[in-house]
Amino acid sequence: SAEAGASVGHQVDSATGLPVYSLYGATRKPTREMLQGIDALVFDIQDVGARFYTYISTMALALEAAAETNIEMYVLDRPNPLGDRVAGPVLDPKHRSFVGIHPIALQHGMTTGELARMFLGERWIYPDDTTKSVNRSWSKLHVIPVTGWRRQVLAASDINWIPPSPNIPTLATTLVYPGVCLLEATNVSEGRGTHEPFLMFGAPWIDSDALAKHLQAEAEGIALTPISFTPVDLPGMAMNPKYEGEKCHGLKLRVTDSAKFAPVKFGVALLVALQQLYPNEFKMRPEGMARLSGVAWVYEMITANESSAAVWKRIEQDAKKFREQRQPYLLYK
Repeated sequence: SAEAGASVGHQVDSATGLPVYSLYGATRKPTREMLQGIDALVFDIQDVGARFYTYISTMALALEAAAETNIEMYVLDRPNPLGDRVAGPVLDPKHRSFVGIHPIALQHGMTTGELARMFLGERWIYPDDTTKSVNRSWSKLHVIPVTGWRRQVLAASDINWIPPSPNIPTLATTLVYPGVCLLEATNVSEGRGTHEPFLMFGAPWIDSDALAKHLQAEAEGIALTPISFTPVDLPGMAMNPKYEGEKCHGLKLRVTDSAKFAPVKFGVALLVALQQLYPNEFKMRPEGMARLSGVAWVYEMITANESSAAVWKRIEQDAKKFREQRQPYLLYK
């Protein structure tokens, strides 16, 4: 229920008096003290299918803690709303962070249970520090599978959609998030400070009609509508958003065919278009883009004025390798 990046503190449950430990603040990995007397950890959280959505990072750190303390870990699996598709660069470990903790594709096409199996199977959960006392033969991971889900199925409507966080309020937001979220490493508003984050984006210096025209060839499965908006503080969603109080011009997105729309490919095309149309105004933070995309070369290729086709060709080489690597860990047909 907190906005992205906000620190959430520890609490005490009023009904039982038991401590409630936050893993979204100063502490992101369960400590031995937190786990004292605990028989098992249970992970039961809805993911959205993008590497930089940090719930899977929390799961990875919980797996590490379970291995270190030799307790059971249960993952109650849930469908991936983006289905099976893999897209985007695989994280270069040099850019490991809380928004990218293990070397998986940006859009990984896996459930949390499958990811947990992969994190364990690839031995990524073990710290690099070999002096730590860790049971490297730990095998107390239990994945409780989803009944009746087929991996090729994308979520089709907002029926029963419960927002996993304040800035993913609808399923429509989830469908565009893996691509539009790359704008967080730029000086273009990704729509935070509005009630439709990621479904709109813009900046004061953008010509909405020109951008829409430039992107039209890349807009398969999505409708682009020129729009103007003014980001404002929205407690619980966004405080101090980019261009707060300034009128921004950009595009509003509406997915018309989720089977055809490729969010990461669109996000890359958007970055290339902004670089080409606004070389003086558009800015990317190299470190931020490396953390979100997972690699340094996305920033380097775009600032070198490579075409979106050239960037995507290199991305696809990464994605192909990941599709093969993940195969042993898949649970659903």
